[in-house]
Parts: sequence; structure tokens; C-alpha cells
Amino acid sequence: MTERLSDLRSWQIFIELMQTESMSRAAVACGCDVSQVSRRIAALEKEVGYPLFERSTRASRPTSEAKELFERIYPVLSDIDRRLNAVTASVGLRKHRRQVRIQAVSGLMPFLVRTIGAFRKMHEDYDFDVCFLSAPPKDETLDADIGVWADTKQSSFLDYRDLRLIPSWLCASPDFLRLHPVETIDDLDRVPLLGCTSWVCPFTLTGTDTFTTMKRCFNMTVRFDSVGALLEAARQGLGVAATLPAYACVDDLRCGRLVKVLPEVVGPTLKFRLIRHKTLTPSTTVDAFADYLTEAWFNSMNFDSV
Repeated sequence: MTERLSDLRSWQIFIELMQTESMSRAAVACGCDVSQVSRRIAALEKEVGYPLFERSTRASRPTSEAKELFERIYPVLSDIDRRLNAVTASVGLRKHRRQVRIQAVSGLMPFLVRTIGAFRKMHEDYDFDVCFLSAPPKDETLDADIGVWADTKQSSFLDYRDLRLIPSWLCASPDFLRLHPVETIDDLDRVPLLGCTSWVCPFTLTGTDTFTTMKRCFNMTVRFDSVGALLEAARQGLGVAATLPAYACVDDLRCGRLVKVLPEVVGPTLKFRLIRHKTLTPSTTVDAFADYLTEAWFNSMNFDSV
């Protein structure tokens, strides 16, 4: 029995490593150290008779055999986990608390804080662990129950739910524009442009005049690693923010702290998605909050009147 439980532990570590592609993240998720993850995976590779991961200093990439094995064993382990949770809950071996782990880009902090607060007024038995990121993960991994960010990547291990599209605008402070008027798209060549390190450079803007559509590329003067820092720089008059997502700057626009620059110029439309791990036995706890967040996003992220 002890040996079988040990085997189950190894497969749980395998599942976490498949989903995170990081031994350190898998170790944190499983409550063990990296050396134990390495030993368990090595033992599994010896047992199955082929490599499961291609290891490097930065990541552990699953082999094609590991991906096939994952598809077969993940539903089985999910079912075991669900049954164990049901049994332990029924005999009082765990606290009756529900927990949701969230990863999201830092610009969503106000929205998520409001959404979690409103949700917990109706569901006081929920606990949340929230991690804010300066940019979406580059390695297509999710180290949480729910992720929320704008990304076009697709992983076979994750499920994606499209959320309402978010426009982005050129913005600047009124004081800055009084000193540096911007009346045409050509004027952007003569003022400092502010952006994020995750933006693609040169940055492309599309606008229209009376007869034609214009597309121009620009380089950033100053770049920041978060939308929050970019917003603060625009408030303080460092230059024209190119561009700010609507959810980040809408309050500043409504109170006059910022104004739109060249409203006819269109920045990128951001395709945000709610991201979860694939599973055949979804968590009703996570389902409930994911559905609530989706509805809150739809109701809150409407900027047609701005």
C-alpha cells in the first residue's frame, strides 16, 4: 500500500511538471523540493523506459511520449483526486474552505480586487491566492487555477475562454499636450512615446484621415515593465502613452487627468482570455468563480461611451 501511494505521488509530480514545465514550480505546487521532483521523474522514466522531459537550465520540455502519457493518465488521477477529496470532506479531515489561485497581469488589479470582494460577500467560505504578473508568461504555463491575460498562444494542456475585447488608446496629460501639441499622426515623431517592454517595437498605429487609412511604425522613448508604471508616467507628463488599455486609463479619462490623443488613431485591440487547466473532472469551486468573473468582465469592460 505504501509503495502504491508513493507511485501516486510520483504521478502527481509528473502532472504538475507537465503543466508548469518548471521543476521549481512543480516543487512548490507539490510541497516538496526540486531534488525530490528530479528523483521522482527519473524513477518514472526508468519505469516507463523512455525520457519524459528534455531538461535545460530554464525549463523541462515534455517529450512527445510524455504528452501521450499525460493524455492517458491525467483523467485517471483527476478522478482519484476528486474521490479522495469527497471522502476526506465527508469524514471531516479537511477544513470546509474553498480555495482559488489566480494569476493575472498587474493592470487588472483594480478589477480583480473589486470582483473578488463582491464574490466573497456572497461566498464567505472562499479563500483566494492572487499573483499579479508584469506580463503574460512566455512559456505557456499556468501556475494557478485561473489565469487572466491577453495572449494569442495556445497550449494543448490549457483551456481558454474568450473575454470581451479591450480597446487601447493614445493618452497623455493635459499639461503635456499644452507644451507639446499633437494634432496629426506625424506629430508623434516629435514627442516622447511611452510604452511597455512587452509591446512589439517598432510599434504600429493605424488611423484614418478624410480619404485614406494610414499605418505608421514608431519606436518607444521610454518603456516600462508594467501597465501600471506606464499609466503613472503618462499622468506625470513624461510623454504620450502608446497605448493604454481602456481598463487602465478609463477613470483618468473620465476625471480629466488624462485625455485621448488623436482619437481617430487605433491602438491594438487586446484579446483577453480566462485560462484554466484541462480536466475531465472540473472543480465546482473554481467553476463558480470563473463564471462570476466572466460575467463581471462582460458588465465592467464596456467602454463604448468613453
